[in-house]
Amino acid sequence: MKKAILIFTVLFTFLLSSVSFASCNLDLRRWQWVSSTDEFGVYFDIQTLKYVNNVAEVWQCFHFPHSCDLHPNVGEHYHYCLYYIYYNNNTIGVKSYLYRDSNGRVLKSDTFQYVDPVPIIPDSIGEEVAIAVRKRLTRRY
Repeated sequence: MKKAILIFTVLFTFLLSSVSFASCNLDLRRWQWVSSTDEFGVYFDIQTLKYVNNVAEVWQCFHFPHSCDLHPNVGEHYHYCLYYIYYNNNTIGVKSYLYRDSNGRVLKSDTFQYVDPVPIIPDSIGEEVAIAVRKRLTRRY
């Protein structure tokens, strides 16, 4: 009986997690999942990840299956941000961003001349990404 309950629980969990990713157009072989909330999922790109002098350059993606505060009438869409994570002083800064709808059409984009790092807030999405990137980097090197 315990075995049947365990198998059912595992299959049910797999089914639920598969449904949450069903509408996401990201290639999950390239984009590593970090975290999800009711409003969005967070991923980072493992193919373009760079690490030099204790600084990680990484594209991060927020997948919004529904609207967000910045785009209340768009529906499913994606926020891509090129971040620099400075592990020496625990800060993070954005270099570029690109917002796309579910069809790949660009909603808005910009690149900044300078990266203005801010402290990584404990227990934030930024910290979760910084930790996940660090783990990925330790497996690579």
